[in-house]
Amino acid sequence: MTMKVTPAKTARAITRHKNLIRALKESVYAKRHVPLENQGDFVKERSLERLIGMAEGINALMEAVLFENNCYNGFSYIGLPKIVDGYEVAPIIGDAHPEYDDWAREYIIFKPL
Repeated sequence: MTMKVTPAKTARAITRHKNLIRALKESVYAKRHVPLENQGDFVKERSLERLIGMAEGINALMEAVLFENNCYNGFSYIGLPKIVDGYEVAPIIGDAHPEYDDWAREYIIFKPL
């Protein structure tokens, strides 16, 4: 069964994916580097493997939507989000960077929505 994907739905999915992956990137960072007593409930109650599994599942769904809409071109790996001039940005990083995670991706599209 194929899904009906419109450009507007794809644009919303891309924005939602970006926000979810950035939030999970911060949660994984907290799980790895913040003492247990200082972690939020969301991070404290989930294992590192579960957080990473959530991100991998989100990536698989995003790729399916992009393939269905015929606009998948690739992805870039992102680091921890930072606030720059009032905007949240996630730097593009490579595999030698200390913040590198294989699942922390933002997708690149080649077809305007």
